[in-house]
Amino acid sequence: MKVEESNRLKEFAEISYGSLSELSRHLKKTNNFFSSYISNPNKYFGWRVLKKLYEAGLNIDWLISGYGSMFSNSKIGLQLQKERSQLINQDDLSLKLRLELDSLKENIDSEINKIQEHLSIMKDLIK
Repeated sequence: MKVEESNRLKEFAEISYGSLSELSRHLKKTNNFFSSYISNPNKYFGWRVLKKLYEAGLNIDWLISGYGSMFSNSKIGLQLQKERSQLINQDDLSLKLRLELDSLKENIDSEINKIQEHLSIMKDLIK
């Protein structure tokens, strides 16, 4: 398995299952099942493993070429894609809220500085 394909497999496993070991468990394989494929550039999956990977949500075209969606059109693949999309939307919302909070904090800090300046001027006038 080529380095690029190995990296894509690892990326899919980490995003979708947390690790290669978890993906192996899902496929009912040993924890180190993928090790020999990843370490050997001349070893490739047979069609049964490819079918199981597809059913587990991996788009085989993406695995081979890097083009298209990471997720297959299998039931699990569509569910993983939906979950990923929801996470991205949540991340976008979190970022927008953080930016809005930062802006509000800057405005509050600016207003506090103005009030402190006015208080200082008033103290000087009272003296």
